[in-house]
Order: sequence, then C-alpha cells, then structure tokens
Amino acid sequence: MISWYPIWKHMHTVTGKPVEKRAIIEIVSYYENQIEKVIRQSEIELEILNQQRKTQGLYQKNRIDYECVQNAIKTINPSANALPSEQTGGMISKQEKIEKHSQKENVLTEVA
Repeated sequence: MISWYPIWKHMHTVTGKPVEKRAIIEIVSYYENQIEKVIRQSEIELEILNQQRKTQGLYQKNRIDYECVQNAIKTINPSANALPSEQTGGMISKQEKIEKHSQKENVLTEVA
C-alpha cells in the first residue's frame, strides 16, 4: 500500500546515512498497521457520531469525514494530542505541584 522508495529517499536525506531497504520495510509495515487501526476506528467513530446525531434528531452521515479520522487518531493515541494543563490554562495537578516542590527542595539541600 505504501511505497518504500519515497520513504527511503526522505530518510536518507534527513539522516545523510545509507539506509537498508529492510529498515524501510519495517517503517512501512508499522505505518500500514497504524493506518488499518485508524480506518477501523474511523468506522466506529462514524457510528458513534450517527448515534449522537440520531438522538439530536439530525440526519445520519454516510461518509467517514475528517472529524471521524481525527477522533479515531485521538482515540488510538490520546497522549500524542494531549497538552499539559499549564499550556491550556488549566489547573496544575497535585502530583505536578509535589514534583516541582520536591525538585526545589532537592536543589536547596544539595547547595546547603
């Protein structure tokens, strides 16, 4: 499904090092599996969206759109899209406060 040559060429350009074809095949295999997961999850996301739309009395969608794909990616890999609470203006968790406080204490005890 994914052509290996453009990936090989890009990887060689970025790294400046020779790259084995088997290494590229591993990358292609990994991303083909990820694409398959996103496709399957996109179908589930469309069903979820249509259930919500039915509850609201809106028309049902037939096509998987970009929102379904975005939601599928977020569902499969939530940590890749999550922003730390400080960046989004939210509250800092108690654990983060404790870690920051203990780091400051460690610095002070090491200096003293």
